[in-house]
Parts: sequence; C-alpha cells; structure tokens
Amino acid sequence: MRIYRCFCDSELQPGETIELPAPEAEHLVRVRRASAGDDVVAINGRGIEAQARLLEAGKRSARIEVIERLRCESSPPPALEIAPSLTRTSAFEDMLQRSIELGATAIRPIVADRGVVRLDERKAHDRAERWRRLAVEALKQCERLWLPEVAEPAELDDTLAAVRSSGAEAVVLAERSEKAPPLADLLAEAPDRPRCFFFGPEGGWTDEERAVFEEARACQASFGRAILRAETAVMAALAVAQAMRRD
Repeated sequence: MRIYRCFCDSELQPGETIELPAPEAEHLVRVRRASAGDDVVAINGRGIEAQARLLEAGKRSARIEVIERLRCESSPPPALEIAPSLTRTSAFEDMLQRSIELGATAIRPIVADRGVVRLDERKAHDRAERWRRLAVEALKQCERLWLPEVAEPAELDDTLAAVRSSGAEAVVLAERSEKAPPLADLLAEAPDRPRCFFFGPEGGWTDEERAVFEEARACQASFGRAILRAETAVMAALAVAQAMRRD
C-alpha cells in the first residue's frame, strides 16, 4: 500500500485539522497523487509523527485531520553536524540529502578561500531556502523525526562561532596528516559527544584558515592516506560516527 507523507509546522494533536503549506499540498496531491480520504503520515520536524487523513485535496491546497500520534521523541539526538565547503550545485544538494539520511543534525555550508563557488547575499539566501526544502523531502524519505538546521553559507570564523554556540566540538577532517589520529580512534574516546565535522574545498584549507582552526582549538582527524572527494568524505564521516554511537 502506498504511504503518503507530509510535513507541517504543528504539534499534531489528535483531532486537529491542519491546512498544509502550498508546497507540501502540491507535492502531496499533484506529485504523489493523494486524494481526499487517503491516510497520511505527518511529521513536524520536532520529534512527532502522526497518523492523519486527507480531508480536502486541491491543486495547491490540502487539509488533513490528525487521528493519532505514532511516534514522539522528547529531545533531538546529540549534535552530529557537518560544515562542508560549498561545491557545485548538484553535488552539494545530493550530499545534503544523503547526510540527512545518515543523521546529520545541522548543515553549515562554508565559503572557503579556495572554494569554487561564490554567491552574493541574495543568491546565498535563495540557495539556502532551496536546501531547506530539500531537507524536508529528505526527512520524509528517511523517516527521521528531527529536521536538521540548514544554515546560509558563511565564512569560516562565523561558522566556528555558531558551532561553539551549539555546544558541539569542532573536528577538522585533515588530508594525509601524520599528526591527526584516525577518525574512528577520535570518536571512540567519546562516541556520543556532540560534534561538527569540517570538510575543506578541493584545493584544501589555506594557511590563514588553518590558523583560524588552531585558534579555535579545533580537533583534527583523518581517513589515513585516502584522498576523498568532499561529498564522499562527508558520507564516510557520518557513517563512522553513527556506527559508533550508543544512543
């Protein structure tokens, strides 16, 4: 049986009727082809999933009634954030969606000195809005309950400040570093510690950016001698971190 899913900013209380936002309504009705009377699974991105019924289905409008809550998580999982340097659009968007499937709790894009992508303020805002829509779709697809934060692209020092505010430990994934311990060894010391992984651009971090990391007392870790594409490194780090967590 086909399962229809939707996202809405609501507490999803049983008996509540909810008018879905236009993009969600259009996706549910025009793309997924749900009809009035169909059962729907609704999530709010804040730990609640509920069984609902589609009451009205228009071209760009839809209304659901909440029947019962199915899952409730009172608090989000420990922070497992990523701070990747901006890459070209399609690769970055694919990485964003896959990272949410692997449990990323925040995505903090960095405008690196050697990055190949440059965005003005308007484009950065528009791109972030699109990323947030993709995050919602990824959340529905992988059936997680907490919507990750998707920040607008920012300079490295601003991103590090945001990570400090979140209480996460900054971890820089270094290339071919003899000083940096293997990522698995670092994580084994405290597998459930809130962390944010930083991934550099194709050309690597500049000396100035390395100094910023050093001043922020960021940890370093590596994948050994392997040189990975940015998108591959993100997936590998998240997979290792999730495999080692106990919660």
